[in-house]
Amino acid sequence: CPNKNSVRTFEDHSHPFDRLLEKGRYIDQILRFTAHFPRQQMHIGIQERFFRNGPVELARVFEFLSLEPITIEPKKKHVRHYDSPMGPAPESKLMKYYESFNQRLFEFLGEDLPEWRHA
Repeated sequence: CPNKNSVRTFEDHSHPFDRLLEKGRYIDQILRFTAHFPRQQMHIGIQERFFRNGPVELARVFEFLSLEPITIEPKKKHVRHYDSPMGPAPESKLMKYYESFNQRLFEFLGEDLPEWRHA
């Protein structure tokens, strides 16, 4: 089992944590939806933006759905608290791993996500 401060190589796809890595490849998940739904029917929200300015982001969702906006009290659920932050080496390896997937996502969205470029 790898040390909690390390990131193993990702090439062999045999480790149980590979499934977790797949979940972070958002572009792959989105493209599965585009096989069944046109892009115009999708609103893709960025979690960091909801955390930073929830009412504005929620208003965008209501606008996308052609609904009158309503006020909803934000509630954070399923928030995990960690004993310590991830170290710079594992974060750097994860950023490198996701770099090409994120670039494809940025191209699909037609915008960069500076919130994701912090390593």
